[in-house]
Amino acid sequence: MTQVGLHTSGRNLIGTNLDTRWGIFKFKHAAMGFLLGVFFFPSYFGINVGFDLTVLRIFEIILFVMIYQNKIRLSQFISLIKGCKQNIFILPYFIVVCYTNVLRGFAINGILYTFFNWICVFYLTFYLIKYEWGVTKFINLLKKVVIYVCIISLFELIIGKSPFLFLKILSGQVSSNARGGTIRIMGNCATPNGFGLYLMLLLPICVYDEKLKRIDILKNKWLVLLIIATAFFTGSRLAVGAAILEILLLIMLSPKGVRAKTIIYGGIIIVSVVIITIILQDIPFFHSLLLTFFSAWDEVFGTTIALKYGANIESLNNSSFYRELLWQAAFFDSWLNPWMGQGAGYKFSYWYGGYALRSVDNYYVGQYITYGVLGVITWIVMLIAFLIPMIKKYVKEQNKVNIVIMISFIGYFISLWYLDQLGTFAIMMTLFALSCCSEKKEVING
Repeated sequence: MTQVGLHTSGRNLIGTNLDTRWGIFKFKHAAMGFLLGVFFFPSYFGINVGFDLTVLRIFEIILFVMIYQNKIRLSQFISLIKGCKQNIFILPYFIVVCYTNVLRGFAINGILYTFFNWICVFYLTFYLIKYEWGVTKFINLLKKVVIYVCIISLFELIIGKSPFLFLKILSGQVSSNARGGTIRIMGNCATPNGFGLYLMLLLPICVYDEKLKRIDILKNKWLVLLIIATAFFTGSRLAVGAAILEILLLIMLSPKGVRAKTIIYGGIIIVSVVIITIILQDIPFFHSLLLTFFSAWDEVFGTTIALKYGANIESLNNSSFYRELLWQAAFFDSWLNPWMGQGAGYKFSYWYGGYALRSVDNYYVGQYITYGVLGVITWIVMLIAFLIPMIKKYVKEQNKVNIVIMISFIGYFISLWYLDQLGTFAIMMTLFALSCCSEKKEVING
């Protein structure tokens, strides 16, 4: 009797009784639409049906229907969910999200966002990697999508606005892409900082050599250079700082031979770029590169070099002071109920110490304001439930997929101390799903 799920039987079944078809539209097309919904199409592209039905949500619904229509796929999907060890940690957080939004009167958007953009993304990605693509194909597809996103985004430097804005149909605020007379590209995100987080999360994955199953920056050098260049043009100090940190960690964890070559070639490239940039620093394009780099440098080392390139010291100081006030106002003032958050629809506006606080530039503080102590605790426990198995896999199996994901999260979770998640949690959940699938043997249907 043939066992469904093994490489051979799976490949024979794909396209026959295992592949749901709607005319010429196949399951694999829906899977690709889902992938593009997460990594390519912006969140403001879709239709409104009382709530925002983005491209991602459209293809999630299509995938659920196609899975339901096929008994084998439905059995696989149900078994996958039942066997997921993280269920017991995902559910408590979702319960907090549900009761907070219901009791605070902001039920639909907060609950649907968490359900569609977090939970559904995780389980569907988990299923598609395990039974449709496999780890290697998924990473290869992801690299191709990132290439297209970066190339399209760079056209923003020429036309003055993100090419993805031509797809803007849904309502929702999109931030300005200029600061200090310099364009800050925002790619397929609603803010330059959000695009910086997007690039930072995916940079380590794009360094992974899916064929030799190792970290190899040189093999992926053109893609790495493209991502780093794009990160610089976001004007985000965090994105640049995190990218540098991630590259250093990736070099340290590369095989010895690869590490030595990477240091040599990387040194040559860095020296060349520095010389060219310094020589041409009076040209606005290169001036903006220096401003972004030294703004990140100053943030880490407490220097003021960026002042020479037009940085506003008052603005930078106010930014740091703002975050200190935000932390104090949230945790040490009595206006918040620590056990009942304000809900996802809450518009933050608060006076503290004579200053007006209008935005929450710290995700952890934002979680506390939105979902209270229980929201913060269940969220952190959920993260730990994913991170511990990743560490174990790397230690026991030297599984390089898990270590590059860990590097992604090092930069990401540090950045969340300074920013909100800005719509990037869907990407985080796909990486959690990838870590769950990164076993020694892949089980796919085609």
